Amino acid sequence: MLALRIPNWFSSKEPVLKINGESVRYHVDKGYATVYRVWQDGDQVEWLLPIETLLIAANPLIRADAGKAAIQRGPLVYCVEEADNGKPLASLSLAEVPELSASKASELLGGCVVVEGNGVVIDNSGWVEGQPYQPLTKHRESVRFKAIPYYLWGNREPGEMNVWLRY
Repeated sequence: MLALRIPNWFSSKEPVLKINGESVRYHVDKGYATVYRVWQDGDQVEWLLPIETLLIAANPLIRADAGKAAIQRGPLVYCVEEADNGKPLASLSLAEVPELSASKASELLGGCVVVEGNGVVIDNSGWVEGQPYQPLTKHRESVRFKAIPYYLWGNREPGEMNVWLRY
């Protein structure tokens, strides 16, 4: 018997199990994909887990993250940095339809996969310098934001970073 863990970050697409290059059916039991067979020396197993980019919500009881979402791609959590998105990052929110897309960025931080998406920022152009308060306006600009794997943050110039984005 072979039992392969189906990780909890895994989402909707079904993993593919190949033995010696051929797809094999498996049974799911208690979070494991199990295969019963007579094994031969030299058998090769491939466990293909499709990686999706998802928005993850926090438990509503975590007040600091209420109304916010984090970006997760496979087992990795992503963050937005000032280096890619300007400041203040606190004004960046996810667009109603964020249209997240992942792509390889071989030139960035030794090579990584970045996630880009649609967002909105508060238009601060009418703000009076040095004035802490003014009447509320709802002027927003559409932007395209870039997120990097959380483990890579802080490796460029100093600046803000956020994991949780308002939606």
